[in-house]
Order: sequence, then C-alpha cells, then structure tokens
Amino acid sequence: MVIPFAVLIIGTWWTKTNTFKNCNSCMECRVDIPTQHQQQQRVPLLLGKSTVGCSISAAERRRTKVVLCVDNVTPTCTVEDMSSFITGLSVQVVSCFEAKTRRRRNDRPAVGTVSRKAFRVCVYDDDLERLLNANAWPDSISISEWFLSQKH
Repeated sequence: MVIPFAVLIIGTWWTKTNTFKNCNSCMECRVDIPTQHQQQQRVPLLLGKSTVGCSISAAERRRTKVVLCVDNVTPTCTVEDMSSFITGLSVQVVSCFEAKTRRRRNDRPAVGTVSRKAFRVCVYDDDLERLLNANAWPDSISISEWFLSQKH
C-alpha cells in the first residue's frame, strides 16, 4: 500500500486519514480538523471575458450578481413598478422584493404611517454601470449595497 503523504505529530508518524479518523484527542495532538464551515470555497483564478469566436467556448455563461438596497421610494411604488423602471434602464432584474427602509437615528415617523419604501434588488454585475446612472433616477432616491443588519 502506498501512502501519498504522512503527518508528523509529536514525534509519531500518522497518515492523514488516520489523523482524522483515529485521533480523538485533537487538542493534545494540536491537529486542526477543518469543519465544513471553515473550508473556503475555491474561486476561479480567471473568468474569461473574450467574445471573439474560436474553437473553444464555455458551456454556460456565468455572471456574478450584486444585491442592492433602493431606498427612499414613494410608498405607492410596487415591486412591478421598480422592476419595470430598472428594466427600462437596460438592466436585467434577477429579483426584486420589498424590504424595510434603512432608518436613520433621527428619523421617527408617526405611528401607523409609511413615509417611504425600500426594495432589495438583485442584478448582474456587468449591468451595474447602467443601473448606477444618477441622472436616470428620481431626485433623492438612494442606492446602497445590501447588507443584513446584525441584531445584538
């Protein structure tokens, strides 16, 4: 049997498989067993962009997505209105949902009233330049990166 490589742990040789399967006292051995959450996804070193025809081509087009928050929108605006507006900018909408507005500390609306809306919008990264044209958007609408607030 050929062992591809071995690991030296406190003066004793173990095969990598033995280290992970048979060693129950990992703190004593100082072996870090990677969990599924600790393993990072592998990212491609290169993602081709050439559109020149040749004898090889990709099986499917891979596009990265960007999730944004469109805030300070009038309360009468619907998801369909927002999607239609963005599509009119020659931007493909992947998804669009109503979301909670990003409130500022001094922003306290009256109870039971809705003064504005926000939308969670997902678009393709290569459409982002057309979407972020400030002259195309109505005055005072803000667009920011989407983030999940960390509740303490």
